[in-house]
Amino acid sequence: MDSTELEKGYSWAQRFEKLVIIYLITYVAAMQMTPWGFVTEPFLFKPITKFLAGLIGIEITGSGSGSGDTTYDYCKFVTLIIIALLIWFVLQLLSKNISIEKLRKYSFTIARYFLIYFLLIYGFSKVFPLQFRDGLSYYSLAKTFGETSPMGLLWNFMAHSRPFTFFVGVAEVSAGIFLIFRRTSLIGSLLSCAVMFNVFLLNMCFDVPVKLFSAHLLFFSLYLLYFYKVRIYKFLLTSESIPEMASYGIHWSKEAEKVILILKRIFVFILVSLIIGSPLGLGDFISSNKKENFELEGLHNIINFEGYRKNKLLDGKKWLKVIFRNNIGMNILFDDETKEYITVNIDTSENTIDDGSDGLLHYNINEDTIQINGMWKGDSLSIRSIIKLKEDFLLNSRGFHWINESPFNR
Repeated sequence: MDSTELEKGYSWAQRFEKLVIIYLITYVAAMQMTPWGFVTEPFLFKPITKFLAGLIGIEITGSGSGSGDTTYDYCKFVTLIIIALLIWFVLQLLSKNISIEKLRKYSFTIARYFLIYFLLIYGFSKVFPLQFRDGLSYYSLAKTFGETSPMGLLWNFMAHSRPFTFFVGVAEVSAGIFLIFRRTSLIGSLLSCAVMFNVFLLNMCFDVPVKLFSAHLLFFSLYLLYFYKVRIYKFLLTSESIPEMASYGIHWSKEAEKVILILKRIFVFILVSLIIGSPLGLGDFISSNKKENFELEGLHNIINFEGYRKNKLLDGKKWLKVIFRNNIGMNILFDDETKEYITVNIDTSENTIDDGSDGLLHYNINEDTIQINGMWKGDSLSIRSIIKLKEDFLLNSRGFHWINESPFNR
């Protein structure tokens, strides 16, 4: 291969790298969960996506479902690729001498802070009980194992163990903190790759509808590692001396660098302080003290149900279980495996459950059971139930054991 062919190959490699960088910047500009995304997404990228989707007969309806893998999201993904290709093509025509080093400098900084932003958001949502705030719900505990969706299974798995969720969050926050400083950005990139690869696999294997987004976060992590490819290769696969750590990204004046460094250290100090006072300590103390004692809380297994005009009682459905979590609502599980949430006002001083219209029930707490009587949706009800609290379920009561004479696998 002569020098002309080598230059040609290198040129095409640079062109492809420019395309990757342009797509990376375009994706960041279009990300809705950012301060600028609330403007660029609805007023620029969403109209373009809908227009292009309409050209091939795809109708995009409003989302807001919480899924990140909707038809719109995949159409937007294709749209961003098209936009990146168009920008790349125009730049190739207008100026072939755009410095690849400048593009690398800006793209490294953009990718680094983009990852910092989301690693800290998702990390702290696990360090503090936000993403899985209530642990296993009464409804999850009441369902049979086979009725759980793959995503529900993963969510219950994470919600069951707060320490495990906490340390997963610490790993994500740590990756974000290491990425804040240039000197530790390689450690942050490696940790971010490990964390995001795990998240991506979980989303793929348990059908969590955040596959596109987690794939992009993994891509951003791998992109940062690309800058350290020589150091990683020589450290792992050769006995050659490792080159000095290069400083990538945008460089400011010495005075500005000093101010930025001080701000970064203050920021990290605040983050570490928050982790120390997290849900394994202060968080649990605060949440437990804020929680009021609610006498009806729990899963009510109905052992006797009498509705004297059952044909008019909620379309003839029989109540099997009732879940009370607070004094403003209740979940009813019916015999046809459906459920309904009803807003009510529970007065513990008068022992009444009032739905605000034609439903008024009176309850009486006995030693082992609860008796509920009254009118509900035009029917006279008489219900007797047994309360089961979260700690009464084996999953919550089993606890941790250093010594197990035999496996306890049920």
